[in-house]
Amino acid sequence: MPHGATSPGEFPGFTRRADADLRIMDLMDAQPEFTKSIWDYLDILVNDNRSGQGQEILAKYKPNSTRWKKA
Repeated sequence: MPHGATSPGEFPGFTRRADADLRIMDLMDAQPEFTKSIWDYLDILVNDNRSGQGQEILAKYKPNSTRWKKA
């Protein structure tokens, strides 16, 4: 068994006192990907700031990406 893994026999003991948090259903129903049209949702997600951050991350990790492609 991998380090840190929980065996099937241990699981019930770890979760015996766990209770379902049904508020999650209300929160899920309020998620913008479920409540907005696709275009409104994308308008929220895609903007110049996020695009710039993505370009910075791409530039930062590009050398690693080149090595991964060669492997």
